[in-house]
Amino acid sequence: MNSQRGQIATGETVGTPEKPEEQVISKRRAPGRPSRLSRDQIIETALTLIEEDGLTTFSLTRLARRLGISVMALYTYFPSREAMLDAVTDSIFAEFVAPPATGAWQERLEAWIRSIHQLFARRPIGLKLVRQQQGIFPSWWQNWVPMVQILEEAGLTGADLSFAATWVGENVISTVFSDVIRPEITIVATQARMNGIEPEAARRLEKVVAYAGPDQDGQLLAFSIAKIIETAEALVAASGKAAN
Repeated sequence: MNSQRGQIATGETVGTPEKPEEQVISKRRAPGRPSRLSRDQIIETALTLIEEDGLTTFSLTRLARRLGISVMALYTYFPSREAMLDAVTDSIFAEFVAPPATGAWQERLEAWIRSIHQLFARRPIGLKLVRQQQGIFPSWWQNWVPMVQILEEAGLTGADLSFAATWVGENVISTVFSDVIRPEITIVATQARMNGIEPEAARRLEKVVAYAGPDQDGQLLAFSIAKIIETAEALVAASGKAAN
């Protein structure tokens, strides 16, 4: 991610106030009156705007217009579009609710995977933000801690734990991403078929999309979760044999 977060598009450095959430939107309100916008309100509005209009069209100018303030006033809170997106991404990850730490470790792992899936099913824009920002967010890694703890309590340590946690994490994200964007893939595939692709290719495509729907989506998710847990069990067993 861009480290020049103190710069706006003009290249000028914008000073960061000590308590931005307490700042008054300058030149729009009388001195001494409280600000009508908090940092959290700005983040919430930005998230709503992104979910409504998409990520590619999002800009601080559009956000400022939605909030009814000037772009320069918005820079007081967030010095760049990237900083704004970072804050939105963190706010999405903060919505994650870890499942109870009870039951067999396999049950807990499945519950954790489904909790991650529920988060992104509710906030699909979060997956696109992760891919675009390509950054390491504390709130993102915090959501991974329960999974690491589950694998550790299953008996994995050292390099085995590192390998298993990395493998599980990558496969969970791939599974969730595929499940969340599958409706988009189906729409694109249908449009491609309607836009005159070769007849033979269209017939093959029809075999794929003909059965697509919520029932298949649920089956695919359950199948993927079962395979992830099955592999995690194999990694735990292999680690136990190596220790003996």
